[in-house]
Amino acid sequence: MKETHIPIGVLDSYQVAGIFVNWWEDSPYDLKSIRSSGWNASLISDATVLTTDEGKAMRERVTEAEDLLRSFEAEKASLEGDEEEEEETDRDTQAVAAVNKKIREQKRNVQVLKAEQSALISWMRDEITPEKAKALVLQQLNSRLIDGLETYRTRSRQELITVFENWWDKYRVPMREIEAERDKAKERLDTYLRELGYNG
Repeated sequence: MKETHIPIGVLDSYQVAGIFVNWWEDSPYDLKSIRSSGWNASLISDATVLTTDEGKAMRERVTEAEDLLRSFEAEKASLEGDEEEEEETDRDTQAVAAVNKKIREQKRNVQVLKAEQSALISWMRDEITPEKAKALVLQQLNSRLIDGLETYRTRSRQELITVFENWWDKYRVPMREIEAERDKAKERLDTYLRELGYNG
């Protein structure tokens, strides 16, 4: 991290040290467990298990089901909004009832898929070989470190954006416009002085 980020000014040495310290403080249980009992599958989080090929497929099914549920809920909100603007008709009431039915059915589908996902995670954790467990635990530790790095990089990026926004607010008026305003002010002043009898 030091070699890649400090030379280009993305982070300084104190920020890099802070990232590592935060990672170390977030990982003591994992590190102690690795030391005492090896690369145990119990260390692998559900989210990490779902990064495997089987887990990704299951996660995509759950995500698609949740997206469909949200679309039904948005449809219901739209229908109910239309009812408030216009006089409610039997057709509107039937449409809302039909969407409510879809929502109930989709909620059940989501619950079933989440139960299947939990069962898959448990099965996969039981079936993971020590070699695969080691790879997944290392991936998990690495992801935690990268998350910390991204937090600092996002903060640094936002600070840089703020600097440029401040510069824009301060210097956005072009020089020509400033000079034109100056010339107008000078002309007004000269006119005023002439009226007072100061001809220079």
